Order: sequence, then C-alpha cells, then structure tokens
Amino acid sequence: RWATGEPPAESRSFNLVGVVAAVVDALRVEAGPGRLRFKRPAPVIVRGDSSQVQHAIENLVVNALTYSPPETEVRIAVKPDDDGVTVIVADQGPGIPAAFRDAIFDPFVRAGVGGQPRGGQGLGLFIAKQIVEGHGGALWLEPARKGATFRLRLPREASGSERSGS
Repeated sequence: RWATGEPPAESRSFNLVGVVAAVVDALRVEAGPGRLRFKRPAPVIVRGDSSQVQHAIENLVVNALTYSPPETEVRIAVKPDDDGVTVIVADQGPGIPAAFRDAIFDPFVRAGVGGQPRGGQGLGLFIAKQIVEGHGGALWLEPARKGATFRLRLPREASGSERSGS
C-alpha cells in the first residue's frame, strides 16, 4: 500500500514520541555508546499505522548511522507545533553530494559517500518517503553545511487530545 501512495490500511491513534523512542532504544546497542542523542519530549498523538511510521524513522536513523563516522553523534528530535509534528534526524557525516540531492528519494539511488562500500539496495529513503506521504506527511533533506539533516513531518491527530500510548 505505501508503495502506491495509498493511505495505511491500519489507522489508529498513536504516540509518535513513543515510536521514535522505540527506534532509538532498538538501535542503541548497534550504534555504540553515546552515539544516539534523543531527548524525549511530551507525547504527541498522530494517526496512522505505527509500525509503518516506525519503519520509516528507523530507515532514517540507520541511514544516518551508516553514513557518518562511528565517533560522531546522530541527533534525533521531535518538534510539535499547532497542526503537525516534525521528526528531525541529523548526522555529522560527509553529507549528501550535490549531484544526488534531487534523486536521493528515488529507488535504488545510493550516494556512495565516504569512499567506503555500503550495504543495502538504495531503497531505505524511498520507502521512508512513501510511508510518510501515505500518512499525509512529507519527508525532505534539509540543506546543511555539514552532515545530512532529514525532516519527517506528519499531521497531528485532529482531536487534539494528547494521550500516551504507542
């Protein structure tokens, strides 16, 4: 369904902060000590398929860990506003070469930065973008002087009631 841009089949209210925290907790051992920085804010409720959104966020964080030096930090933040919420994933790697910035969300595109061979098929960012857009949101690469910063934006649940749960 996400590959065709259709809305998620499973649509429930969930705490996006809890989903982000679950991704960070799951990747903390693999990332190494002190590598992931996430300050957990108050719950923010969105609507959709929490497992799909978790997969999209995981793709962004794994990508940041893969393409940045092992001694550097990957910062993850959740920033709510009146009508939506933005998840920010920023690394301190070499960044995305200019030649790849327009195509980075296309399938099978791999930037090949850092001169090291990397695993994967070049589908992670494509999948993440399809999932987010299927949830009525947006995913983009933000220009940065160093590293790569991705922003994932989702609409907040219309009811406005902020309750916990994931």
